[in-house]
Amino acid sequence: MPNQVLFCITKMRYEEKRIYHYLEESGLSIKIMLDSSNLDEVVAHNSDYCLCIVRVMSQHRAFRIAEYMEALGIPTLNSSRAIQICADKAIQALILANRDVIKQPHFSILRNYEDLSNFNGKMVVKPVSSSWGRGISLIENEDALTTWKISHQELDIQNQNLPYLIQEFIDKPNYDVRIVIINTKPVVAFKRVSANNWKTNTHLGATVVPIVIDDSINKIVTEIIKVVGPGIYGLDLMKNRQNEWIFCEINQNPEFAHSWKIHHVDVAEKIAQYVSSKVKVGQKNASTH
Repeated sequence: MPNQVLFCITKMRYEEKRIYHYLEESGLSIKIMLDSSNLDEVVAHNSDYCLCIVRVMSQHRAFRIAEYMEALGIPTLNSSRAIQICADKAIQALILANRDVIKQPHFSILRNYEDLSNFNGKMVVKPVSSSWGRGISLIENEDALTTWKISHQELDIQNQNLPYLIQEFIDKPNYDVRIVIINTKPVVAFKRVSANNWKTNTHLGATVVPIVIDDSINKIVTEIIKVVGPGIYGLDLMKNRQNEWIFCEINQNPEFAHSWKIHHVDVAEKIAQYVSSKVKVGQKNASTH
């Protein structure tokens, strides 16, 4: 019966050290695998592994590794399908467009720079696979639109950076809300408040303010999990001036090095508990067959 857990990482940061500590403390046998290493040993001993935790910084690598592990018959956290959805903001927008789950900004998917010719109001332009707020631009007028278009056309002659997700700008307070989901439930929610930046990423200086997980958050999380499946996620929401929840994006492998010291929910421990429960369920199911 497989009894080892693969922990696939890019490097052992503070968060990975804490997760590893709790995984060991739970009695699991853990093998660390760097995302840059080859898979020969895993292929040779794939029957030894009951689960692979994919906590890789590159979303493309994370998706590929999950695909390879699943091809070997090793379940992954998160699944390759969940990682694919989380890694592409356009896919998220398209999936939610056909579901009455939660409001999202009006959007279009830019596949040709020439299609971005008319200014139809304040908008946000996002690379479909960016993280940490990188590459996201706020377009506030016709001049800004023209400047963005010309500069990106000149730098991206072969259109390799396309597509982009174009969204209407949501007039919101000076915060968004990050909800950490483990398995199928939210474990903590907090505002990310930014006094001087329209972006509210904590690494850009946003302040963490814990909030209560209420029925409205629970309902949204339940519906989002129907889309991506159980796993480990960071769901970002915002509220418009009418106090309605608006979907921003869902991320895999939420970071917590800074935030957990303020909200005091030990996300690393909860991840380890989730992994341990999945392993036990898998072993129990295997023993009955």
